[in-house]
Amino acid sequence: MKKSILFVFVVLMLGVVASAQITNPATATTQITALKGESLTVSASAVGQFAIAAGASTSTANQDLTITTTGNFVPGRTSVAVCAGMTSAGMTGTGGNTDVIPVGNVLASTASTFAALNAGPGCSLASGVTVVSTNALTVANRKAFSKSDVLHLQLSGLATNLQADLYTGTVTVYAYVTP
Repeated sequence: MKKSILFVFVVLMLGVVASAQITNPATATTQITALKGESLTVSASAVGQFAIAAGASTSTANQDLTITTTGNFVPGRTSVAVCAGMTSAGMTGTGGNTDVIPVGNVLASTASTFAALNAGPGCSLASGVTVVSTNALTVANRKAFSKSDVLHLQLSGLATNLQADLYTGTVTVYAYVTP
């Protein structure tokens, strides 16, 4: 009987040893993430100098402003609008010259019809801009959006007795992505 108890004891011990073995290698998992942020850039080319003939109320030639917009957007974005506007100061002369070319005399066009540069709302602004373009975002262009627009500028309705001087002003370009 002692031998059978000893035999059962050895068998049980072998079972405990067998079940106490480790799994090698042990494993675990963890999640990793990466985030590429959205980007939106807009740039504007230099605009040539307008020429105004003596006694003329309109510049002798139009000048072109090239606006380049680029971006990389998340899937929920639907469009990019490009706008241009000018501060209410218009174009001012230098030194003691008090003459001004009002902002209303700076006209813009993306085709052939000119209208005031600060014609209305756009790019999330309530007023004071011209919408240059509105561009739909698609699966194909959302990752590497790139667009160049040309805005034709003209001076018109000028006072014919405008003092001879260099007049300067600033056009601001905007890019706005929705939503």
